[in-house]
Amino acid sequence: MKYISILASSILLFSCKKEDKTLFSTEDIEDIKQHSPIIIKNTFEALSSALVGEISENGVESAVDYCNIHASSFTEMAFVDNNKSYKIYRVSDKNRNPNNTMSEVDLQIFNYYKESMGQIVNDTIVIENDKINYYRPIQINNPLCLQCHGKVGETVTNEVYDKILSKYPKDKAINYQLNDLRGMWKVVSHLENEKK
Repeated sequence: MKYISILASSILLFSCKKEDKTLFSTEDIEDIKQHSPIIIKNTFEALSSALVGEISENGVESAVDYCNIHASSFTEMAFVDNNKSYKIYRVSDKNRNPNNTMSEVDLQIFNYYKESMGQIVNDTIVIENDKINYYRPIQINNPLCLQCHGKVGETVTNEVYDKILSKYPKDKAINYQLNDLRGMWKVVSHLENEKK
């Protein structure tokens, strides 16, 4: 049985456990609420800065190579604070990198965000067995993103798309428009990290 409750801080909490009891304390949930926005902000800024620099210096095609080699190093890092570790991921229903495929739980949260587009959408916490997942939607809010994620032949040149397909033959991450929901940030804290 799943249940939904609203936390006082207005972060939506989903539980994916069969029973109503959680193995996490209120402090565990507060910790991920406190650390996740900072982890997401720092990761986004580092990745964005690197991509803008690569595009400025070497062009969009080179940025595709850069993403292929380096993007996962930004988004699959572990962050440690007070003996608790957190991992950050980007997930999408239309992923470019196969490692960014959504789980069933991710897809439920993504659909919630999709249905809420145009409204104020809060970050979401999901307690799933032995981990806490913290989600934040990713929207395309910079026209620069459309050079790799827009419509082929319009904002994505054919040359850039050929380069994308050479690196990601099963690419699905195109045909977005400005302000579209692109995916989600996901910060994960595991129980074994929490209880050490």
